[in-house]
Amino acid sequence: YDTKNKMSGTALSVNFSLTKRLVWFRRINRKNGAENYMIRAMIVDDNRMAREYFSQLVDWEEFGYELVCTAIDGESALIQFHRYHPELVITDIQMPNMDGIELAQRIRELSPRTVILFLSSYEEFSYARSAVKLGVSDYILKHETKAPQMIEKLLTVRRLLENKNREQRYVAEGYFQKLLQNSCQNVNFEEKTEIPLSYFQGKYDLTIIFQAHIFSALGECLGRKTAAADMDEMKKILYEDTAVLALVETMPYTWAIISVHKENPVSGNYRWKELLESCFFGSTFTLLLLCENASIENCINAYFKRLPLFGQVFFISNSMVIQNSFFKQKGSRNAGVSKEQLEKFFSAKEQGEYSLSQILDRAFLKVIHEQDFAGYEELFKICVEILASWDGKVIDDQKGGVFHAYDVLEEKNWMDAASLFCWVKERLFYLSDLLKEKRKRNWPGITYEILLYIYGHYNDSELTAEQIAGEFGVGINQLNVLAKKEFGCTVWKLLIQVRMEVAKRLLDTTNQRIVDISSQVGYSNIAYFSTAFRKYYQVSPQEYRKNQN
Repeated sequence: YDTKNKMSGTALSVNFSLTKRLVWFRRINRKNGAENYMIRAMIVDDNRMAREYFSQLVDWEEFGYELVCTAIDGESALIQFHRYHPELVITDIQMPNMDGIELAQRIRELSPRTVILFLSSYEEFSYARSAVKLGVSDYILKHETKAPQMIEKLLTVRRLLENKNREQRYVAEGYFQKLLQNSCQNVNFEEKTEIPLSYFQGKYDLTIIFQAHIFSALGECLGRKTAAADMDEMKKILYEDTAVLALVETMPYTWAIISVHKENPVSGNYRWKELLESCFFGSTFTLLLLCENASIENCINAYFKRLPLFGQVFFISNSMVIQNSFFKQKGSRNAGVSKEQLEKFFSAKEQGEYSLSQILDRAFLKVIHEQDFAGYEELFKICVEILASWDGKVIDDQKGGVFHAYDVLEEKNWMDAASLFCWVKERLFYLSDLLKEKRKRNWPGITYEILLYIYGHYNDSELTAEQIAGEFGVGINQLNVLAKKEFGCTVWKLLIQVRMEVAKRLLDTTNQRIVDISSQVGYSNIAYFSTAFRKYYQVSPQEYRKNQN
C-alpha cells in the first residue's frame, strides 16, 4: 500500500489503524525495555510456494518475531517444535503424514501456552472455524491475507502471549513459592495449592540458582554478610526469556527457575548466568540444571529429593553451570579433628606426633573429596573458634599491630570450600608462627602485655604513658623501669618506636597519602608526624618515599 496505489476508503482505514497499532507497539516496547523480546514462530505447509509467501510477507523482526523454522508436514513440524519450541505455530490443515488438526493436538499436550493459527482455504473455512473451538487460537485465509492483515494477526498474537505470560507467571510464582518453601515431599499438589495440575501441562526444566556468598559458618562467627541479588531485578533479566515460567526464592542466596523445556537447556543456563553476572557486577552465580523435560510434579519432587545435597555446590568453583549428576549420594560425617587436638598446637611447646599441616590436610581434604558439607562446616567452626580465641592477644610485629582473626579484604576467599580451606590454613599457620616467636622470646612478667597493648592502641592520638601505666595498675616510674629493662627505653619512647616502624612499613608497602598514614599511626597533625619521623630516621616521610622509588 502506498500513495501510488488507488486505495479504497476501507484500505486507508485499515492502514491508518495499523499505523497507530505499530506506534503503540514500539512505544510499549521502549517503555518495558523489551526491544530484545522476540517471539519464536514456525510455519508449516506442504506447499512450498505458500511457505515462501508467508515467510516473506512481512518483516518478522520488525514486529518482534523470529521465524525460527518452517516444515513441510505435521511429523517434521513436531520434530522442529521439540528443537526450537516456537510460541507461535502457523499451520496448514490438510497435509500428508500428519495433518494440522493432529499436530495442534500434539502441540497442545506439549505446550498449552503455544498459540496456533490455521492456514485455511475457502473450502476449509468452516473446518477452520470449528477448530478454533477446539483450542486453536485463530485462522488465516490463505488467499485473502496480505501484509496488513498478517501484521494485525501478529500484533494480536503478541498481546495474547504477553497477557498469557503475565497471568501464568502470576499464578506460577505463588504456586511454586508455596510448594518449594514447604519441607514436605510427595505432597498432593492440587490439595495444597487449590490449582489443578492441568494448568501446567507440558514438559518443564527446573534450574536452581546459587549466588556465591560468604560461608555461613564464617559469617555467623565474624558478623560478615554478602548482599543478596535483588529479586525484582532478577525477574527483569530472566523474564526476557519467554520460556521462563516463574522465578522464586527458596532459601537465602538460592532461587528456582521453572521454564518450558527447550532442546538444549544447558546453553540457556549459561546465557542466564552471563546475564546475571553482567547485571550484578561483582557477584557470581552457579546454576544447577536439576530436572529437565519433566512434568511439574516431577520437577517439584526432584527439588525435595536433592535439597539435602545442595550444600555440595560449595565444593566447586563459583560461576559454573552443573547438572544433576554432579551430586554424590553420601551421608554426613563428623570432622576428622577435634578442637582439643588443634588447641595443642597453640598452647603447648610440644606439638605431638603430627604437624599442624598434616592434621589440617587430612581432615579438610577428606570432607572436600567426599563433598561432606556438614563435616566441612563442623571442621571449619573449630578452626574459626581457635582464630577468634587469639584475636587481639598476640603481637603481630610483621604487620605492625596485633593479630586479628581476619582482614575484610580477604572476604573474596570465603565463598567456596577450596579457597576457604587455603585461607583458614594460612591464618592458622600465621598464628602458629606468631606464638612460636612469643615463646622463643620468653617475655618476663607483664612486659609482653605492655607491648601488646601499645601495638593495639598506637593509632590513638590521645594515648599517653600515664594511661598505659593506669591500664596495668602500676605507677609510671615502675612501668618505665620495666620497659628500660626489657626494651632499653621508656614506655613513651617505646610507643614512638612502634608508631615509626609502622609508618615506615606503610610507606614501603602502600601508596597511601602521607596525611592518611599520619592519622593511622596516631598523629592528628601531619607537621608533628613529619617532625617525629625526621627525628627518628633523619629523613622526612616525603624524602624517604622518594628515595625508595
